[in-house]
Amino acid sequence: MLTRRQSLSLPLALLPAARARAARARQAARPTRIALGSCANQRRPQPVWRAVAAARPDAFVFLGDNVYADTEEEAELRAAYAALFAEPGFAELREGSEILATWDDHDYGANDAGAGFAAKAMSKRVFLEVFGSGPGDPRRGRDGIYSARRLGPQGQVQVILLDLRWNMRPPPTVGVARQALRRAEGRGPYEAGGEVLLGEAQWAWLERRLREAADLRILASSLPVTFGPDGWERWANWPGERARLFRLLRDTGNERIVAISGDCHWGEISRLTRDGVTITELTASGLNQGWDGGPANPNRLAGPYGEPNFGLIEIDWQAEGPRATLQIRSVSGEPVLSLATR
Repeated sequence: MLTRRQSLSLPLALLPAARARAARARQAARPTRIALGSCANQRRPQPVWRAVAAARPDAFVFLGDNVYADTEEEAELRAAYAALFAEPGFAELREGSEILATWDDHDYGANDAGAGFAAKAMSKRVFLEVFGSGPGDPRRGRDGIYSARRLGPQGQVQVILLDLRWNMRPPPTVGVARQALRRAEGRGPYEAGGEVLLGEAQWAWLERRLREAADLRILASSLPVTFGPDGWERWANWPGERARLFRLLRDTGNERIVAISGDCHWGEISRLTRDGVTITELTASGLNQGWDGGPANPNRLAGPYGEPNFGLIEIDWQAEGPRATLQIRSVSGEPVLSLATR
């Protein structure tokens, strides 16, 4: 008889024959579709998975808040993941698509949680088990769950998944809206703890990944990179860290890059150019949550779309570059925002 722990790890850790064949087929051809999403509350219906599966992506990237557990209790975290894996549409997606994932605060363990979260080692252990980590997975020895994955027979597409929680130290100040929310929740303001998002080991690892060859490089961040300081958690609240990211992209020859992000409960496409580097960002949030509107973003090119949604990157290998078309799609699978980029 399978234990609760064993049964929860089976969906991704062990591939049935049909899924193994699908995985081999994906690796034999260059990827043409990568889906992405964030913010899936397991206590609410999740009809979006049918549309995601129908898009037939080569891979799906979880961008955080993959479940809303907000707990230090392992049993509660496992129950949240079990509810996600019980979704029929998500099961259908797993049959034909590779699943990649990072986390944000609610699946990490607590709203706005960072380096000081007491149960982060437990959260990491459960995360790696649920998403099919083997004993040789290098994430097991890292300060967090950051990882990179290559897709295609020659690894033409590189997806870099950052961990913005494990080492995160809150900035001394954040926007008025975030401070007001924390006070309303009885949690008080952020404590000044310096300005850290990735940590030195992850920065060094990221530089090595950015120096590797790739036809298309996708940087996955749980928090939006190009948004302005709108009062919520954004890279803009860590201006030194964001400036360091732009410098690193410039120094490694990544003058134009696609970023994907979640967290904010609406979808949009934005762009920011600094230090000779242009980041075009597809923000897909949430899979079953929305927000009527959204704060102003001077870097916004399309959106916001405030209904539940998912993102899709369509890759045209016939174009020089290649060309990537960034989309936000509705729960019915219809494109509602779109932008072609190189």
